[in-house]
Amino acid sequence: MKPLRVFYAVAMSLSLGLAAFFYCRHYLGNIELGQYRELSRVSNQALVRTSARLTQSKEELGRLSKKVAAFNKAIAALEESATSFKSDLQALREEREQLKLKIAGLVEKKTVLEKKFHSLQELKKALKLARVEKYRKDKLERIRNRLVHIEMLKTMDLIALRQGNRGYLAKNGETTFKSPRVRVKLEPVSRISYKETE
Repeated sequence: MKPLRVFYAVAMSLSLGLAAFFYCRHYLGNIELGQYRELSRVSNQALVRTSARLTQSKEELGRLSKKVAAFNKAIAALEESATSFKSDLQALREEREQLKLKIAGLVEKKTVLEKKFHSLQELKKALKLARVEKYRKDKLERIRNRLVHIEMLKTMDLIALRQGNRGYLAKNGETTFKSPRVRVKLEPVSRISYKETE
């Protein structure tokens, strides 16, 4: 608004200066030459001042228009961030509502557990169930570990079978035949029998 007021003021002063110049020239034609020159000098000075004001107002108008463009960009960025903030705020509100529901469910579970644990019999039952559940989990873990071990042994046997014994009868100090093993026990001869044979 301010640049427009300055522009109008400059335009009005310019038009008044021109009007005074033409008025003096047209209606006061019989004024002396010195007075006429004085009037033309004054009007020329007024014209120079108004043209200087006009150029200043144009420059100021250009600066203000650049500022307005920068402000419009800033406003657009702020509006964009406001919309993203609103969407983030809505998401946070929904998450808060979900958390409230979870908290309500947990509080209900807590009250149920507190009721159970206040009586001694209920506490004993809960401990027994916890032990049974722990035993089941441990047993399942042992079974899983055993199955993994068995699978690993099977794969190792398959690898050894693929490699074979390369024609040797013994490998790593053991025979490659799958025959049953025979154990030979050596017992010392008793001294009595030894004396008899002598």
